[in-house]
Amino acid sequence: MAHFAVLDIEATGGSPRKDRIIEIAIYRHDGQKIIDSFESLIKPEIAIPPFIAGLTGITNDMVAESPAFYEVAKRIVEITEDCVLVAHNARFDFDYLRNEFKRFGYEYRRKRLCTLKLSKFLCPGLSSYSLPEICKYFDIEVKHRHRAFGDALATVSLFENLQAIDKDDAADHFINQKLKEEDLPPNLKKEDVENLPEETGIYFMHDESDRIMYVGKSVEIKRRIYQHITGKLRSDKQSKMVKNIHRIAYEITGSDLLASIKEDYLIKELRPRYNKAQKSKGFFYGVYQNIDAQGYKRLKVHKLGLKGQEPLEKFEKKSGAETSIRRLIKRHKLCDKLCGLERATAACFKYVLKDCHGACIGKETPEEYNARLDTALSVYNYPFSNFVIVDEGRSLEESTLIYIKDGCFRGYCYFDNKKQASWSDRLSRLIDYPENPSLDRFIRQYLKKNDLELIELETET
Repeated sequence: MAHFAVLDIEATGGSPRKDRIIEIAIYRHDGQKIIDSFESLIKPEIAIPPFIAGLTGITNDMVAESPAFYEVAKRIVEITEDCVLVAHNARFDFDYLRNEFKRFGYEYRRKRLCTLKLSKFLCPGLSSYSLPEICKYFDIEVKHRHRAFGDALATVSLFENLQAIDKDDAADHFINQKLKEEDLPPNLKKEDVENLPEETGIYFMHDESDRIMYVGKSVEIKRRIYQHITGKLRSDKQSKMVKNIHRIAYEITGSDLLASIKEDYLIKELRPRYNKAQKSKGFFYGVYQNIDAQGYKRLKVHKLGLKGQEPLEKFEKKSGAETSIRRLIKRHKLCDKLCGLERATAACFKYVLKDCHGACIGKETPEEYNARLDTALSVYNYPFSNFVIVDEGRSLEESTLIYIKDGCFRGYCYFDNKKQASWSDRLSRLIDYPENPSLDRFIRQYLKKNDLELIELETET
């Protein structure tokens, strides 16, 4: 009978590489009941931020006399031995464990089962699969929310409820994602796939002539390759690609953002035949801004090279620029007419629908409309003109530095966190990238969704 280790972790923040565990709870389960348990506060050896202290109730004073992770590591190995790790968003908890073990040179490996993914599969159609919401669905009371022992016990109850409705052994499918010989492409060895890293980076699929057929990225390279090979990501075109794989190469980046940047650049440069590469080889249209006689700021899409004007943003196609403006109109209730998408002589159609405040007919003052337009146009700008994005590196001792200069992505480099150096020295090994407005758009969107460290630099850096 399989045994499971249901766990939850609280940490100093959201980055498994930079942040540290402050509490852990593990309940060993034989498939029917809890048979062993381990709960402990952990001294993180870094300060607990006020936000985390407020969220969890765990303070620096509370962990001051608690054991450090290395002091409880043996107990964690023992209680999870021969177990499947079970957690809600299992990759998050596992990454913290793995990185804590890495700090003293131990490679921690366990099979995993994510109750979040299993819940989505077994209970489709719910509006949310967060731990409180899915527990509410099963009428499970969550006591001591945001404490490891409380959330782990709730996950135990959730796991038991999911087991009860899992008539087709879906959990086994999620756990046992090992490759079968019949899944393998004819020219690829099983060990070549099984030895791939469970790290963030980009990967390359090579054909018989060692040409790159496909470039991809993933926060977990090995798992993504499994998905390709076992068919979870496979269309008819990709099925043909998988059969032609002779070699898989990879590059660990550490940073998910950098992996996305490199994937985009390499697809455009190499144009692998199985990637949906951008067909355009340049940027030909721009979104421009001017002010009319009444003082209203207006937008228009025009070919690049408009005399005496610089575009707010560049696009490969006219349709892309117009789509971008339509998104701004919808989000900020801008005027179709003033944004160059309607040639009405009076009020625009959006005003009739009450989705425009009436700038097109003077109902809204230029000051009010222009202020809202300026807010909308911030989507075309980085928070600073010159700054560095600091992200995770390829090891715990390293950071990735992504450099934005004069409002454009210019390149990246890796930096040893132990070294003290000026920003000019840190960026002296910068790997340069050409101007790419679509990549800048992606980076700006990524920063809005992810909390990364940004450091503004002096212009001359």
